[in-house]
Amino acid sequence: MSELLERDAVWVVPHVNPDGVAAFTRHNENGIDLNRNYGYQWSPEEFRSGDAPFSEPETRNIRSLAAWVPFAAGLSGHAGTTNIGWVWNYTTERTPEDNLLEDMADSYAESCSQDGFYITNGADWYITHGDTTDWS
Repeated sequence: MSELLERDAVWVVPHVNPDGVAAFTRHNENGIDLNRNYGYQWSPEEFRSGDAPFSEPETRNIRSLAAWVPFAAGLSGHAGTTNIGWVWNYTTERTPEDNLLEDMADSYAESCSQDGFYITNGADWYITHGDTTDWS
């Protein structure tokens, strides 16, 4: 880990949804599920996805940060379960990088001491549209 920190920058965004953290909900102050409000494969059919992709200030800010900083990888944490998933979430079709992503998830899981921690392809768990993982 120290080699990574000496070589690369690590950015941490503690909370994309501080309103939701304060209110113990996944929705922001406007009642929007921010993890359904990103532009890639966004759908108005998703529950509380917003009026349009990036309609919320929080997702627009993450988009602006990603445009400013050329991130090579990302990890999006969510409350409510103990797993790590990878793209795609909007379709069960696999990416060409699926084996690599699963290997990376396995490696992460091996270092995790949380009881019940598991890995999954996102859409194998459930299908979503407009989420942060697929967009990023």
